[in-house]
Amino acid sequence: MRHICCLALLLALLSSSSCFAVQITATPTTAVASKVGTWTITLSDVGPALKAGDEFLVQFPMGWHVNHWAKAKAEQVTDPESPDYVAATCSNPAVKVHVLLRKQGLDGQVDRYGKVFRVIIDEGEIGPNDKLSLVYGGKKGTIAPDTAELNTVLARVKRRDDTAVGQMMTCTIMVRPMPPKYARFFAPSQAVVGQHFPIRLRLFDERNNIAAYDGKVRVKGSDGQTVEMKIAAGKADVLVRAMRPGVVTFKTVTAIPGGNAETNPTRLTTKAPKTLIAWGDMHSHTEISKDAEGTTEGAFLYARDGNCLDFYTCTDHTAGDNGAEGITDKEWNTIKDLNAKYNNPGHFVTILAYEWSMGAPWGHHNVFFRTASEQLYKERDTKNLEGLWQALRGKQAFTVPHHTGIGFSRGGEKGSAVDFNQYGDPLEPLIEIFSLWGSSEYYGNDMPYEQQTFGAGSPSSKPGQHYARDAWLLGRDLGVVGGGDDHTAHPGRPNAGITAVLTPSLTREAVFDSLRSRHTYTCVGERMLVDFAINGKTMGDDVTLAPKTLPLINCEVTGTANIAFAEVVRLQDGKYETVWRAEPKATRHVKFSFKDSKFHESAMYYLRVAEQKKIESRQVYAWSSPIWVAQEARRP
Repeated sequence: MRHICCLALLLALLSSSSCFAVQITATPTTAVASKVGTWTITLSDVGPALKAGDEFLVQFPMGWHVNHWAKAKAEQVTDPESPDYVAATCSNPAVKVHVLLRKQGLDGQVDRYGKVFRVIIDEGEIGPNDKLSLVYGGKKGTIAPDTAELNTVLARVKRRDDTAVGQMMTCTIMVRPMPPKYARFFAPSQAVVGQHFPIRLRLFDERNNIAAYDGKVRVKGSDGQTVEMKIAAGKADVLVRAMRPGVVTFKTVTAIPGGNAETNPTRLTTKAPKTLIAWGDMHSHTEISKDAEGTTEGAFLYARDGNCLDFYTCTDHTAGDNGAEGITDKEWNTIKDLNAKYNNPGHFVTILAYEWSMGAPWGHHNVFFRTASEQLYKERDTKNLEGLWQALRGKQAFTVPHHTGIGFSRGGEKGSAVDFNQYGDPLEPLIEIFSLWGSSEYYGNDMPYEQQTFGAGSPSSKPGQHYARDAWLLGRDLGVVGGGDDHTAHPGRPNAGITAVLTPSLTREAVFDSLRSRHTYTCVGERMLVDFAINGKTMGDDVTLAPKTLPLINCEVTGTANIAFAEVVRLQDGKYETVWRAEPKATRHVKFSFKDSKFHESAMYYLRVAEQKKIESRQVYAWSSPIWVAQEARRP
């Protein structure tokens, strides 16, 4: 009798939801980034049988649902002759199925572009010898993701009455990079004479993935030395040293795919500098944002090993568009764990951060923490910008606004321009002056917001008190930083903003403190050497002059190409004026020093630089953080 009861219980369990014995496979198991193909996810070894009304649910990662970032696919189930067609077939001819699309993911969340494919059984039964296949792409195919990495496809089976859902199943598709399109060559901005330092060559494909290429390349330094580098999987690192003070660069001299490349300038000194120049991307998104693609861990690796940054901040969204949730509590723990895992003082620094986003007049702000153990303060909890700052008071944190004058048209959104006339706080010491969207320096600049990189709506620059110069005019003491706002887990892209922070050491605490002190400058993509000081004080500082003393302004710039101009802009008596401008004909180096004879009482100064070089139609610029000068102390 006991055996009969046990058998009955076993049969009941097998017929219940939790004991689906199934597996899924992907065919093919590889893809090439941004290339068209068709992929099939097959369900097999089914037991117990699936019957009419039961479903097979399949969820591809979000990158599969866009034709490049922010250009949503029109996936459809009606026209097999059109792209992005989704269909299903069964090896058992007695089984009839159809496919529907839904937004809510198998994890219960809603991604901005993501969809779940529902294969619904209309007639017949699917047993252990049958195979049920979802075909994604059809005759015309569908585009694979931009981001080259291992993609995990999720699937479940579900009973018609919704009372039983099987275990989550997974299979993988490896998205491989395209052939090399361009090369980048990185070096530290500072080194000591006679001591080794690394130079790092990287080959990238059209979508900014590290390209798969093996080979050798000969490199020559501007000091005459030569070295051979071995490229493996698109990467090559080698240690070099220089024996004389000055500036040195290294350039490839044998042909490589993607063209020759040259390092950013390295300044050689006889003693270790007291202040380091560390480069980082202050604004980057991953799949956790629900409107971006690429794994979060992959972004940390790409920042460190791809674009060879010194520090990185992953700023995923806490609230998304079109009902997307943004960071969950579980995902915030994942982000904190990754910050802890990859933070390596002296080599690579991570700073815990996220993006807080609302419409005008508050705008979009990234939140940065000095430790990796803080909690989230979401939009629904803080209500507005003042609420966010109130929540952060007493904590080691600061905020940074970005694309501060932008307007959108998608979905009737009014826009997210920041109204600096209404809002400002000591907790906001910086402004993101450049990103993939464009420049936030002032309205009417020559790099306005555009959809060059993003296909989201019709972004445009809005007039009003929304830009850096407006904030400075209103008395906001903001330094400048740069970021990408990349949504493909590729921080540090060449046509984005990048931040240089002047820091006493490469640690999380030192970098955070230096950022908060506004000891920064920003470049478009390239890593210039920029020195800007007044009376011995550096970028972001206050200068208090003795009576009848004039500001002594010192500037020195070494670019990655010939300099188009370098100019010092002064804000005094409510007006901006260029007080010094150099336009060298054919040199990468500019150095000048002068006293501002027209200074009186108080003024703000900052440096603007442009190279005779463009990256993807954008001119390479640099901006220093301002220096504030007064004859009386401005702060206690």
